[in-house]
Amino acid sequence: VAAWYGGEVAKKLQGVSEETSELVTVMTKMAADVQQPMRELAEGLEKAVQQLEGSAKSLAKLPKLIQQELEGKDSPDDVASINTEPMKQALAVGDLDGPLSAIGGMKGLLDKAIDVLRSGAETLEKFLQSAPDAVRSAFDLPAPLCALQSVLMSQAPQLLTDLLGMLEKLQGVSLQPLMDALSGTQSKVGALDVEQIKSPVNTFMESAKDLVDKLDKTVSGAKLASKGMSMPGAPAAPEMPAMPKKKAFGCFGKK
Repeated sequence: VAAWYGGEVAKKLQGVSEETSELVTVMTKMAADVQQPMRELAEGLEKAVQQLEGSAKSLAKLPKLIQQELEGKDSPDDVASINTEPMKQALAVGDLDGPLSAIGGMKGLLDKAIDVLRSGAETLEKFLQSAPDAVRSAFDLPAPLCALQSVLMSQAPQLLTDLLGMLEKLQGVSLQPLMDALSGTQSKVGALDVEQIKSPVNTFMESAKDLVDKLDKTVSGAKLASKGMSMPGAPAAPEMPAMPKKKAFGCFGKK
C-alpha cells in the first residue's frame, strides 16, 4: 500500500513539476523580453541627454559670440574682419528638436516593458494561487483511507512541508515595485509636452539664424567695399544688424 501510495503521489507531483517548468520558461523569457527595451531606453536616454546638453551649451554661447564679434566694429574694414563661422557652427549643433523628440518617443519602449512585466506577474500569480492546493492534493489519501487524511496532515511528510515552504517563499516575490517604477517614468515621459519646450527654442533659433545671415551678408558687403569693389544693391557702408534682445534667450536660464 505504501509503495502504491508513493507512486500516486509521484504521479500527481509530476503535474506540479511540469507547471513549475513552464513557469520558469515564462519568467526566463520575460527577463529577456524586458531586458531589450530597457537597454534601448537607457541608451536612448543617455544619448538624448548628451545631445541636449551639447545643444544647450552651443546655443548658450551664441549671444556672447555675436557680441564679441560686433564690439568696437565701426568702419567697413572692421566689419569686414568679423568672423561669422563660429556663430554658424553654434547654430548648426544647437538642435534641441531631435533629442526632445527622441525622449518623447521612448514611451513606446516603456509600454512594451510594462506589458511584458504585467504578463509575467499574472502568470506567476496564477501559479502561486493554484500550486499549493495542487501539492496538498497530491498527498490526499484515496477512499476508504481518506478518513485518515487529517491524521496524515498533522504529521505531514517532509517532502510536502518542503514543497509548501518553497511555494511560500515564492509568494514573497513581487514584480509590482518594478512595474510601479516603470509606470511612474511612463507617466512623466507621457506628460512631457515636447512642443511646448521646442516652440520658444525654435523661435530663438529662427531669430538668431536670421541675424547671423544678415550679419554674414553685411560682412561680405564690407569686404567688397574695403577692396574698392561694388556689389549691386549693397550700400557703401553696410549697416550692422541689431543685436537680439537677451530675453529671447531666457529659455536657457540666461538673463
